[in-house]
Amino acid sequence: MHEDDLQGRARPCAKVPVMVIDQLRVLAIVQWNEEGRWPLYRLLAQRVKQMDCLSPRDFQSSRTSFRNRLLSLGANFYLPFVAFKRRRNYDVVLVWTQRMGVLCGLLNRLFGKGPSPRYILNDFHLNPIRKDLFYLLRLKLVKLTLSGIDFFLCTSTTEEKVYSDLFHIPPEKIRFFPLSCHPDFLQYNVNNPERDYIFSFGNSDRDFDSLIEASEGLPIKVVILSQNYNRRRTVPPNVVLIRDKIEYDEVIRFIASSRFVVLPLQAYGIACGQLSMLETMTLGRPLIISANVATIEYATHPSTVLFYEAGNVPMLRGHMEYLLENKEHAEEMGQRARELCRPSYEKRFSVLMNVLDVLSAR
Repeated sequence: MHEDDLQGRARPCAKVPVMVIDQLRVLAIVQWNEEGRWPLYRLLAQRVKQMDCLSPRDFQSSRTSFRNRLLSLGANFYLPFVAFKRRRNYDVVLVWTQRMGVLCGLLNRLFGKGPSPRYILNDFHLNPIRKDLFYLLRLKLVKLTLSGIDFFLCTSTTEEKVYSDLFHIPPEKIRFFPLSCHPDFLQYNVNNPERDYIFSFGNSDRDFDSLIEASEGLPIKVVILSQNYNRRRTVPPNVVLIRDKIEYDEVIRFIASSRFVVLPLQAYGIACGQLSMLETMTLGRPLIISANVATIEYATHPSTVLFYEAGNVPMLRGHMEYLLENKEHAEEMGQRARELCRPSYEKRFSVLMNVLDVLSAR
């Protein structure tokens, strides 16, 4: 990995004029029980002619909790069929997950005769490390469905070029769509006096073994929250593992009350960890995080975070010792990160509006 990749790419966000596309009828397909509180949904509803959202909640009943759980688990598979049946009522279908996008693209390619809406696929990304047969077959399926998708939203500017070349997607049909925390994160009270532990959390694409090795002998407790971590090494006395699933508000309290947060991620080429990163930054906590193709989009080393090379235990240990010894600089870094995140949702919305403008002009 080049040293420049540890520096990050985040820059001050200039305001982008929001375009009013008042004639579009848009359907968003999401995998959670949307109840009209999604900020992006509310913003889009103010700009387009019609804004609808399709979610598992539309098919659930308050009396049958088991059925509701099944509907939530299977949302990625049945919602694309429902959306396809209703497609003629919309100009644009915004598909929020790649799993749903693959099925939407396949249905559109095989059966999408006559007038059809424009399909936008969000969260288009691959895992370049996986080489197992199941994943290779999945990639072949993805390639088959690409012609049924009109626009791709990916997780980094690096991936724009990589996927454009790999799948022969025209550059004008793929764009980096930055993540953002819910705007309410900026309203949390971050003045918590505890600060007597280092915190780490997450259930996917984490390298907690490296963090545990780097934490051994530090004069502070290290708390790791993960339901999926299968430890492969002895845990030193200052490391606490929490495997229980806890409420989201409690996770926020853990972040906000920590001395600083460490997010040990896997290889540079895997886009992961961005949302946990942004949650930590928005709450104003100092952050050490592995540099990867996605995380470097959101911060700059050492101004707003400390990046380290994935798996580099001595580098991680050095960053942890530095923040412990330089509390004032750590707090300043956290506050700069919080300010950097303030306009992030506005930027995210502007990117999506520009994509809708491109599609509406075709």
